[in-house]
Amino acid sequence: MKLRDFNIIYGSLLVSLLVAEMSVAAVLELYVVRFLQFLLLINIVGSGVRIINRSIFFILPAAVYSIYSLFFLYNSIVLGNLFNLIWWFGFMCIMNFSIRSEHDFNKFKHILFKSSFLFITLSASFGLYKLYLTTTGVFLPFLQINMPDGTVSPLLGSSLNSDYNVYSIGLFCGAFSGIYLYKRTNSILLKISYAASILLILLSAMLSSSRRGLIIGALLILILMIWSTRRASWEKMKNTGSKFKDRLIKLPWILVLVLIVLFFTLARVEFRKLSESSTEVARLLGRLESVTSITSTENDTRTNRWSYAIEYFQDQPTHAKLFGDGFTYMEFFGRKFHDAEFDHPHNVWISSLLYGGIVGFVLTIWFTIYIFYLFFRRRQLFSSLFYWYVMFLLLYFSSSNSIFSSRVFIVISLFPLLNFSFNNNAKLVNKDWA
Repeated sequence: MKLRDFNIIYGSLLVSLLVAEMSVAAVLELYVVRFLQFLLLINIVGSGVRIINRSIFFILPAAVYSIYSLFFLYNSIVLGNLFNLIWWFGFMCIMNFSIRSEHDFNKFKHILFKSSFLFITLSASFGLYKLYLTTTGVFLPFLQINMPDGTVSPLLGSSLNSDYNVYSIGLFCGAFSGIYLYKRTNSILLKISYAASILLILLSAMLSSSRRGLIIGALLILILMIWSTRRASWEKMKNTGSKFKDRLIKLPWILVLVLIVLFFTLARVEFRKLSESSTEVARLLGRLESVTSITSTENDTRTNRWSYAIEYFQDQPTHAKLFGDGFTYMEFFGRKFHDAEFDHPHNVWISSLLYGGIVGFVLTIWFTIYIFYLFFRRRQLFSSLFYWYVMFLLLYFSSSNSIFSSRVFIVISLFPLLNFSFNNNAKLVNKDWA
């Protein structure tokens, strides 16, 4: 096997492990960086690295972050993001050497989506099983977290990650992987199994106690229902000449509507009864019901943090407004909101304004928009990776301290910059994208 072929297979599995890690962080330590180090070693020996096309768009905001981070290495959050930046930019340079055509990329993408869908389906299933156990009073010791007051509390809902938003986003990435596979098979049995797994994943995401996950999950189900009624979506299958087969393909999504109606008809009564006998169900319902007040100014909300961030920025001297003042703001946020050592605004673009000033903010915004443009322009090629990118933008709007906080996001955002994607002479290998 050639080094490039090895990198494509190994790299796709590595990225799928990153997605899986988002959904099982509280259960398993996957040591993904160790697998990456092995890949880097193999390629250093084999000289398999190539600089990414137009990487300056990534390097500029990365340089702003890196320079300031050197003065705040005692901050574990800043240091972790710096290592994310270094390790996974190196990984994408290897992918840039390996993926030289759309055929290579389609191979990478297919392995990535298959393995991610498998990992996420298993995670969602175990998450729902864990939720069932907690409703019966059974608590798994390795699925408990330490609270600020020193007590131990079980993870809410179906989540297997102490960060409920990260868990739900990881599951949504798996759901989009499943949709990709669903649309590319003609097997009725596979379509039904994919549909059932996708619904399982969405259910687990909505019950993960992530309020954002609940909203996004409901929207995705609505989009799936609308998509399933579009006759154009089934044009390829209708060419087979089997109307009965066409009806069977639509059947899983038609059943979704029936299940949703039944769920919302019965759930309120049944959940209320169950919550009276289960403290954990009451906690989960209380958090999900708070979605109606997600933008209130009570308690510790994101809007309070953003308002404080603007006040903090306005109080900075001119040079700090232009070029930033590093990560000093994290100490102020920690004292104000959590009486902790460090905290942040939970919005990566606002954070870039605080640590990098107007220059860092503009570079981060430009990189985000430019990558979105590249994804959208060639969305037929990148397929579900485009939706992964959108999911992470939604996550970053209300979570994380920098665009380098998530290793998955670093990898995804660099795919449109790989050299092969700028080869306008290459012909599309697959044209049946969504």
